[in-house]
Amino acid sequence: MAYRGVLRVVSAPLILAAVVSTAGLPARAKGKSLRARLADLERRLSALESRSVIGPPGAPGPKGDKGDPGPQGVSGPQGPPGMKGDTGLQGPPGPGAVVRDANGAFVGSVENIYPRFDPNNVNYGGDEPSVRVLREVGNRTLAFLVSVDTRPGLAGFVQWGNQELLYETGDCSGPAFLSTTYAVGLDVPIFTNFAPPVPLVAVQGTHGVFQVGPAPGPAPSTRKVFFFDQASCEHVGGAFTPPDECCQPVQPGNYSSDKLARAMTLDLAPLGLVPPFHVEGP
Repeated sequence: MAYRGVLRVVSAPLILAAVVSTAGLPARAKGKSLRARLADLERRLSALESRSVIGPPGAPGPKGDKGDPGPQGVSGPQGPPGMKGDTGLQGPPGPGAVVRDANGAFVGSVENIYPRFDPNNVNYGGDEPSVRVLREVGNRTLAFLVSVDTRPGLAGFVQWGNQELLYETGDCSGPAFLSTTYAVGLDVPIFTNFAPPVPLVAVQGTHGVFQVGPAPGPAPSTRKVFFFDQASCEHVGGAFTPPDECCQPVQPGNYSSDKLARAMTLDLAPLGLVPPFHVEGP
């Protein structure tokens, strides 16, 4: 206890006084009296110790300086080799042959070639090839027919003549539909029961249309055609939308809903591709 040392120091004089005070007594009496006094003194010391109180702890001292880091330990033994991991996914194919524009910009990866043809006349053939290319536009892989001819009017994207989109509504609003035979005359399958996995884009100027769903579609009420001026559009009873769209009514029975599939449009202008195109690669 906190006062035990003090009590021990105090007890020494008390014991000495007790011894001195018994010096003049007879030996037997002196021994008995001294033992009695010592026992009494021990009881008093025990009583004092039992009443001792521990004071509150003092404030902590200041934090010592951080010691220097110890030496680096010895490296442990090498662990056993881990298990062999699973085989990773196959990486994309190499670039192969590609088509680039006049400025070297990527047009698409070469997928196949076709002889030159007139999209509006399947009986017409020629000796200049067209190339079918694949490229990603808006997180979707699309196919295009492009020409590597350098002559004006033939360079760039192969033009497919007048393309049209069909609508169930009376104002060319809502979902657009396209005839599943829009690629007739080309060496590509016609998708009726399923959506094409890689749609082929039909191009007219900077407009592109392609199939994204299976047939059948609804009975159409209106159709949208492109590259019309306002006067020509209104002359055929259409509603003009700048810069070049014309919404026209559809005569009943002109289209079969069994051959209509959901379609989407694509603006080619943001691609910024400049003809003529050319092929690069092995």
